[in-house]
Amino acid sequence: MSAPEPSSGLKWTIIWLLVGTAVFLVMQYVLHESRRPKAILQDGTVVLTKGQGGHYYWDGQVNGHPVEFLIDTGASMTSVSEDLAEQAGLQGQRSITMHTAAGAVEAKLSEADIELKGMGRFERLQVVILPTRDTTAMVGMNVLGKLHIQQQEGQLRLKAATSSDASR
Repeated sequence: MSAPEPSSGLKWTIIWLLVGTAVFLVMQYVLHESRRPKAILQDGTVVLTKGQGGHYYWDGQVNGHPVEFLIDTGASMTSVSEDLAEQAGLQGQRSITMHTAAGAVEAKLSEADIELKGMGRFERLQVVILPTRDTTAMVGMNVLGKLHIQQQEGQLRLKAATSSDASR
């Protein structure tokens, strides 16, 4: 004795659910890719295009761990979340209070090797480990202050400052 076949209506419902799921997954991928930064290297200058929400994102690494940094000119220091710090093997060396847009936050100081696509490596850079449980990373002014930055027409152009620039 064999099991009864599902009705034609149930078959079509399952087919449409599968089609709907496939369309949803494709749209999620397309939306994610549209947010991703478009980094172009031109004569030693990194050119980033605005991503979702008008923000600039920059691919890089924290202690060799791949990460997507948010460019934050309002942050004095480069920061990573607790989750990202754990994945990158960072240990908090001492506690500090950070004053963020969301208010005062207890954080930890650490050091990391930060690499930014097209710009090179910043070794033993002081970073802040923020008490968040996600994979957030932000490039702050302790890195950006070493670069020439120009924003124009939806693009952010970043170029390493020369030693003669530092003497001015």
